[in-house]
Amino acid sequence: MGVLQQSMRVIWEKIAQDTQHDYACSVSYVQLYNEILTDLLDEKKGRVRIQMGNEGRGDVVLVAESTGVVVGRSVSDYESTMATFREGMKRKEMDHTSMNNTSSRSHTIFTFYIKKSTKVSQVKVDVGESETTSIALEGRLVLCDLAGSERVSKTHAEGKTLNEATHINGSLLVLGKVVAALTEKNSQHAPFRESKLTRILQYSLLGNGNTSLVVNISPSDDNTEESLSAVYFGQRAIQIKQDAKRHEVLDYKALYTQLMAELDAKNDGTLADALQEERDVYEDRIAGLQEQVQTLTDENGLLKQENTALRAGVSPEKVAAAVANVDGGSGNWAEVNAHLREMIQARDEKINTINDERVRLAMLLSQEKRTCFQLAHKMQAVSLQYMVERKGLVKRLDELAAELAAAKGTDYLSAVGNFSPADGRHRRRRRVAALPGGRDAGRA
Repeated sequence: MGVLQQSMRVIWEKIAQDTQHDYACSVSYVQLYNEILTDLLDEKKGRVRIQMGNEGRGDVVLVAESTGVVVGRSVSDYESTMATFREGMKRKEMDHTSMNNTSSRSHTIFTFYIKKSTKVSQVKVDVGESETTSIALEGRLVLCDLAGSERVSKTHAEGKTLNEATHINGSLLVLGKVVAALTEKNSQHAPFRESKLTRILQYSLLGNGNTSLVVNISPSDDNTEESLSAVYFGQRAIQIKQDAKRHEVLDYKALYTQLMAELDAKNDGTLADALQEERDVYEDRIAGLQEQVQTLTDENGLLKQENTALRAGVSPEKVAAAVANVDGGSGNWAEVNAHLREMIQARDEKINTINDERVRLAMLLSQEKRTCFQLAHKMQAVSLQYMVERKGLVKRLDELAAELAAAKGTDYLSAVGNFSPADGRHRRRRRVAALPGGRDAGRA
């Protein structure tokens, strides 16, 4: 707790003193309990999934298992950071054992993320600075609180506590194997994936940043073996080679502003020339329009002069004579106007009458066409019915002829002749010799 408070206070003091850059800070707080990773900043302690980060080299990202969103919370100052840490501490799994009344039953990882970028308002057009203004720096402070290794023979753990101790010792064993593999020269593989704890700490253990390890030992003589084992572990860990690097990322906001500023600087002359050319074109068009306006004004003046001349050329006697010829020579302008209005009104009434008659005739024509259409349909139906009945009668007549022929023999067929379906009449071919007992036979 003291280490975290001191680190956060130093970080926020430096951020407050730097007025040339913008900072974005956030924190995440997770715990590994029985190899299950949960979010301590979530009231429901939702599960967390580990994903590979963008930087490679063991970089991981912690996301919520239910939503896939990166876990964490934005902070703006020292007070909000420590308040978030204390909120997560309340949800941490803790219990009492025979060796410790406040024993941590899980590993917890508190991560402070920080991003430093150039203020957008201060981005200037400079060839020397164009490569650096669009670069932002990212960093993280990872504080991992490891639960202590426990011997069941001393803690007398049973049931739930025994299960917790098994997972704690298992993850610490994998951590020891990873440290041993990183410090041995001939080792070709470090088993980071055997435990979620080592997967989260992989980015720090691979030497991508400065890593510090605090080993706590007990002053009791009864815990000499445990203390010695912890010291050996610390000695191996300090042999890990570290090569801290600047974590530079692209600041898209600053890059956009920088590119726009450079584009404006390069296009100042071109844009001015283009605007001047466009202005010249509009000035030419304005001059042409002004000439057209002047021409139309001159033509209007000429027309006015001609109109005045024409009016001046008509004598009052001609005007009086024209008025006298209207309405029997009364010579009264009021009567002339009234007469013209009556003529116009009579013409309008005549036009309206003609229009009404035209509409009436159009409606009548429409009705006649509808009647003719209905009669045509009816005639077509009657004709079809007649054709059907005629075909039936012809068929029936043929059947009757066949029955008579079967009843009276072939002599009868020659006597009755043929029936022509074309005109619906029987044509008899009289053969005198074929009608025994007839009138012609008696004559013979």
